[in-house]
Amino acid sequence: MSLQLQIIIFGIAFLLSTHAAIASESDKWGLKFRGGSYLAEHTVKSTHLTQRDSDPYSQSKFPFMIAFPPKNGKYTFSQIFFDYELPYESKNMNPVNAEKSVLYNNFLTPAEQTFANNNADWAITADFKTWAIVGGYQYGIFYPISNKSRIFKTSLGLTAGWYSYDVILSQCSLYTPNPKKLNGSSKQSGDCDNKTKMDQVKYSGPGLGGIISVMLFEWYDRTWMVNIGYFEAGSIAGLQKQKFSGRSDLIEFEISSTLISFDVFNIAYFF
Repeated sequence: MSLQLQIIIFGIAFLLSTHAAIASESDKWGLKFRGGSYLAEHTVKSTHLTQRDSDPYSQSKFPFMIAFPPKNGKYTFSQIFFDYELPYESKNMNPVNAEKSVLYNNFLTPAEQTFANNNADWAITADFKTWAIVGGYQYGIFYPISNKSRIFKTSLGLTAGWYSYDVILSQCSLYTPNPKKLNGSSKQSGDCDNKTKMDQVKYSGPGLGGIISVMLFEWYDRTWMVNIGYFEAGSIAGLQKQKFSGRSDLIEFEISSTLISFDVFNIAYFF
């Protein structure tokens, strides 16, 4: 059994085992079908260099997800949730805010400095692979229009889960942005001429983040729940910044993933 599958099964089991003690209206749980898509942005950021792959193309969500019923009050609610980001790969991330003189003197090796000396338009890019599984708890407000229907349901919450990424830094003699190269779960943000690998860092461990959501309409009768016009923005990052081994401690990278999603509708059935 793969590590990803083991972690997913553990996450589901953990949420199910703690569900009644945390926030449910009953001991129910269910499955949700989501008719929506998301925009992904992954960031490899330091004070002197930031790599981004802001993706202007929507991608389909994994259609089925475990769901838990909300605990509704008169105008407020609380709820636990579970989500999973499918494996994603970003190639040749777009370098922004690059302070070349600082990087040259404090980050590049002698061989990389020679590469820079021979290429006046040198740049640093990154290849990024990631996936994540998260659970969380959210609080919010809504306006009831009947016993079963609510509008303008808005919430804030915290997320915790397992975050995995693999980042490879490379030098380019010339970097050309090209944001239109997208193929399924693989994104190429630009073209890197004479691409030469510099370094690599991997992480697979706990991650923390936050979430905000807005829903236009909800109908819920304790067995079925129908949501229309659901917007959500969530992020996750590792517990500490990353350093590349053997390089200056002055350059630390914060690595994170942000998903902005919109469901035209989603439907949940609770057992």
